[in-house]
Amino acid sequence: MATTWAFFADAGLTVPLVGGATIIDGDVYTDRLVYFGSPATGKKLEAASAPGTDAIEVQPGYTPSPTAGGSDITNLKLALSAVDLDSAIGGVPLIVGTTLYSGPGGAVPIYVRTLELTLGPGVYDDVELVTNGLAESDA
Repeated sequence: MATTWAFFADAGLTVPLVGGATIIDGDVYTDRLVYFGSPATGKKLEAASAPGTDAIEVQPGYTPSPTAGGSDITNLKLALSAVDLDSAIGGVPLIVGTTLYSGPGGAVPIYVRTLELTLGPGVYDDVELVTNGLAESDA
C-alpha cells in the first residue's frame, strides 16, 4: 500500500530526496543528512506486521534500474545522530520508532555515511533507502 511518507532533503519535507550514494573525491567517507516523513496532515505510520508494536526500520537497498552501479549496501551506515555514525554498522537497518506522525514536526533526521572504499567520486544510483512493510492511517 502506498503511503505519503518518503525521504526528503530538507526538514520541512518540501524537497524529495533524489540520487543515491554520493562520493566526494579524496574523502574516506561522505556524510549526508536526510529526513523521513510525510508532508500530509493528520496521519500516522506504523509497521504493517504489528502496528504500534513492531519497529519502523530504514535500511539501504538496491534500486531496480540503476544507471550508475558498483555500490554495496554495506558501504552505507545509518544513524539517528552524526556522532552515532562512527559506531554504526554498514547495511544494518536503523530503527526510527514504532509510530511516526506526519507533518514537518514529525520528520525523522537520518544521518547517512557512504564509505568510499573502492568507489570513485560520483553519485551512485544503484542504492536507495527503503523501509520494512508499513501501514499509514489517520492519527
